[in-house]
Amino acid sequence: NKAVLVIKSNDPSVPVVNFPITLDRNRMPVITVPGEAIVVSEGTNPTVQVTVTEPEADDFTIVFTDNAGISSITSIDVDGEGSYEKLGEEGIKVKGANKATLNVTISPDYETAGNYSFTVFAADAFNQEASATVEYTVEHANRAPVATEIPDVQIAVDNTSSVINFADYFTDPDGDAITYTFSCSEQGIA
Repeated sequence: NKAVLVIKSNDPSVPVVNFPITLDRNRMPVITVPGEAIVVSEGTNPTVQVTVTEPEADDFTIVFTDNAGISSITSIDVDGEGSYEKLGEEGIKVKGANKATLNVTISPDYETAGNYSFTVFAADAFNQEASATVEYTVEHANRAPVATEIPDVQIAVDNTSSVINFADYFTDPDGDAITYTFSCSEQGIA
C-alpha cells in the first residue's frame, strides 16, 4: 500500500511538500494442514504435519487442542535461527523464526473408532490470529484372538480323555465369535 502525504503551507518558497509513504499491514499467521482425508486404524500411531508460517517473522504463539486426547504434538521444527519454548501442555512460543512445523501423532487406542478433530491456533505478537481444525477418522481394527496355555493331557492306554473346551482357553478382545480348527500330528488319536 503506497500513498503520498501532501503538506500545504503558507511558505511562499515551498508551498507544497509531498512525502511518499509505504504502509505495510501486519499479516496473520498462515496454518497449513494436510489436504487429504486422514484415516487411521485403532492401535496405530501415524504422524501428520501441520505448518504455521508467520509472514513477517514476528514472534508467535501456537495453541494445540484435541478434546478427545487422541492426538498430540510429538516434535517441533523451527526454521533458521529460531527457537521455541513450551507453554504448559498445549502452548508453544516461537521466537526468531517465520515457520514452525508440528509433527502431530494420532494414537487411538482400541474401542475408539469414530470421527475426531484437533485444532491449531496461532497468534503473532501484534494479535493477528488464525486457526485451523483438522478432522480425522479412526477405523475399527480387528484384533486376533488371545490364547492362554492349554495344559498337557495324559491318557492311559485303552482310555479316553475328558473333553477339552477350547472356549476356556481362547478369548477375542473385540468380542467376536471364534471358530476353532483342531489338528493332530498322529492320525487316529484325536
